[in-house]
Amino acid sequence: MNIKRWLFANLLVLASAWLLGTNAALAVGGGQAFGAPGNPSVWSYAGKQGIGTSYEQYVNNTYQDGGPTNTISKVWFSLAQGIVTETAFGRIDQAQIKDLQFLVTGNGFFDEEKVATNSTVDYLDKDDSGRPLSPAYRLVNTDKEGKYTIEKHIFTDPDRQTLFTRVIFTANEDGITPYLLVNPHMANIGNDDVAFVSGDSLNARNGADNVYLSIKSNLNFEKTSAGYVGSSDGYQDLSDNGFMDWNYDYTDQNQLGNVAMIAQLPTLNAGETRTFDLVVGFGNSYQEATAQADDS
Repeated sequence: MNIKRWLFANLLVLASAWLLGTNAALAVGGGQAFGAPGNPSVWSYAGKQGIGTSYEQYVNNTYQDGGPTNTISKVWFSLAQGIVTETAFGRIDQAQIKDLQFLVTGNGFFDEEKVATNSTVDYLDKDDSGRPLSPAYRLVNTDKEGKYTIEKHIFTDPDRQTLFTRVIFTANEDGITPYLLVNPHMANIGNDDVAFVSGDSLNARNGADNVYLSIKSNLNFEKTSAGYVGSSDGYQDLSDNGFMDWNYDYTDQNQLGNVAMIAQLPTLNAGETRTFDLVVGFGNSYQEATAQADDS
């Protein structure tokens, strides 16, 4: 290879990117994420604000499909610090998610939802005496500096293997951009996962290739990326400069690790409120997980 020609070509690329702006110069697109296997996994905060699942009626003294409540939902979730934490599928002792929350950027700031907001929690459906009618929750997380509010209605679909969240996001100043960040812990293990993304979904599976999750929204994702926690995940990306510069497609299926996925959502300006739904589908194959998410 002609070294001078190689150097000139690369300098030309860098110069062109610089002329387009700093963010373009830093952008990295596609392919496999770096930094395997990521940081050692840990579980989320143990002080829970709530736990939930779907009501299922016994048939012959046991849970089974085809009864009065139809298909049995085998999804359980927990809440802490204003966000979704350990969420199980299949069995109640088999967590598939460590946590799911928003990262938020704006003019000169980067926020992590569970740290930057004050949180209130209540039941979504109550009787006249204030007693809950279902294990469904309303979380209202208000930025400590008043820049935005995130309201979330969280419950499981009683007829499918899904976790459902309706999000009502309000911006109180211009240029507020939310990002969805999820840290899977598939099959109750946080260091043995593979993550992969597409334009409309965030996906993960365990190393044994028999448990999957797929996250979809009725609001189009603007960007998505998969990475290893502590090295190439979305938190590391955004906390650096407030912009999503990375959009890796997958983590190495031969190098399992502690993975995370991120999706950028549309920017809001002062006074804007946007309502959208997030669905996490679970299954024993990719096809099952995506079908569950699509059907909710």
